[in-house]
Amino acid sequence: MINNYEALLEKLAELEHEQWVEWSKTIAKQENISQERLARWIPYWKPYKNLHSDVQEHDRKWARKVLVIFEHHNSEPKGSTHNSD
Repeated sequence: MINNYEALLEKLAELEHEQWVEWSKTIAKQENISQERLARWIPYWKPYKNLHSDVQEHDRKWARKVLVIFEHHNSEPKGSTHNSD
């Protein structure tokens, strides 16, 4: 289990990136996207650890949103049946 906030943030950011890579490759194969868009996406189709720190920070932004949800969920009283639907 990951105890350190920063380590968890990095794992979630890496997962966010992997998810985006899979999504963007699927879109690139199935949709008629512009060559300009494809040219922008291809350089990012690499492992998270190989990305420039600015790009990693973009993935961290989304990872932080996940952590906020977890923090909110963990702060609810036990037995709470809060439903956001």
